[in-house]
Amino acid sequence: LTLGVAPPSAELDRLRQRRADLGLPADDSAPLLIDPGTGAPVALAAIPLHLRRARVTQAGIDANASMCSGMLRYRYTPG
Repeated sequence: LTLGVAPPSAELDRLRQRRADLGLPADDSAPLLIDPGTGAPVALAAIPLHLRRARVTQAGIDANASMCSGMLRYRYTPG
């Protein structure tokens, strides 16, 4: 898939902007899934691993944000 065949959405606009900011391909012919380090398209056989890594990364970010939010609430709660 390419960015040009993805349905228009706010998420797609954000993705295009992030890629442009990083100097990665962001036009309609750019692949939808790219290696974040090289900008090369993700091979069809590698898509499941690519998506698993993305989910693991998101889980780590969510866990870290949750811990930070909890500590901030505890620190700044009057009492």
